Amino acid sequence: MVGFLGMTGKALSIAQIALVVAPSFILFGYNQSGLGPLLSEENWRHQFPQIDTVDYKGEVKSHHATLQGLVVATFTLGALVGALSCSYTGTLLGRRWVIFIGALCTLIGEAIECSAFGLAQLIVGRIIIGLGVGQLSATVPVWQSECSSAKNRGKHVVLDGMFISLGYTLESWIDFGFFTLKTGSVTWRPPIAIALLFSLIVLFSIWFFPESPRWLLANNRGQEARENLSALKGLPVDAPEIEA
Repeated sequence: MVGFLGMTGKALSIAQIALVVAPSFILFGYNQSGLGPLLSEENWRHQFPQIDTVDYKGEVKSHHATLQGLVVATFTLGALVGALSCSYTGTLLGRRWVIFIGALCTLIGEAIECSAFGLAQLIVGRIIIGLGVGQLSATVPVWQSECSSAKNRGKHVVLDGMFISLGYTLESWIDFGFFTLKTGSVTWRPPIAIALLFSLIVLFSIWFFPESPRWLLANNRGQEARENLSALKGLPVDAPEIEA
C-alpha cells in the first residue's frame, strides 16, 4: 500500500480537506468579498480616485460607481474563464496540475493586487485572481469526489460551502481589524496580502496527495490508479475492492 504524507484511508482524506480543499474554498470566499469592505476606506479612495463614490456627487459619482462595479466584476469574469478552461486542461493535465496552476494564479494575482498603485494594476490583479479561483472552484470538487467514496460526497458539498462562508467571514473581520488602525495603506494592503497564505498552502500541499484514480485510468495508468485508490481506501493493492 502506497501512503501519502505517511497516511492512508480516513487520515489521508482529512489531510486532503485540511490542506487543499479548505484553503481553496476559503480563497473563493475571501477574494470574492475582498473589495467590498475596502471601497469606502479613506486611503483606498485616495489611491484609486477613479472608483471613489464617497467624495464625489452627481454625474461624476455615477460614472465612478459604474467603473467601480466593473472593477469588482473583473474577478467574476476571470473566474468564468478559469472555470470554463478546466473542461480542457483538467482532462489534458490532470486534476493536481490544474489545482497547482489555479493556486499559482491566485498567488500572482494577490501579489499584484496588494501592491497596486494604480487602477490598471488593480484590475489585472483581480482578473488573475479570478482565473485562479475559477480553476480551483471547478477542479477541487471533481478531484475530491473522485478520491472519495460515494457515501462521503454529500458531506463534502456541505463542507465546501462552509469553507466559502468562512472565507467571507475572515475577510470581513480582518478588514475591520486593519480599518481600526487608520494608518495609510496598511488599512487595505495587508488584508489583501493575507490571502497569499492560503494560496501558498494549496500550491505546495497538492503534490503530497494522490492524483484522481479516475483520471489515471482514463489515461491508461492503471497501476498508479490502483495504488492511489489503495491509499485512499486504506486497503492493500490486491484487495477485491481495489481490483473491482
